[in-house]
Amino acid sequence: HTPYRKIVANSDEKWKQAVRNMLVECGKTKDESAGIADALHAMIRGLWLSTLLMTSAPNKKNMIEMCQRFVDR
Repeated sequence: HTPYRKIVANSDEKWKQAVRNMLVECGKTKDESAGIADALHAMIRGLWLSTLLMTSAPNKKNMIEMCQRFVDR
């Protein structure tokens, strides 16, 4: 599992860095962009894990509602 974990960690870090760079270009500070990128990454991971645990196949509307509830918190 270690090689796979390294691949996933590297991919995650590249994704978060791309988000941070985009947010800085949009005017956010480095600290703000890091926090937002981490929160967004956690949201995506949490949604993915929640989807895996669902007893029935999710539909698009339910997924959108789950994301909106998270953002609205």
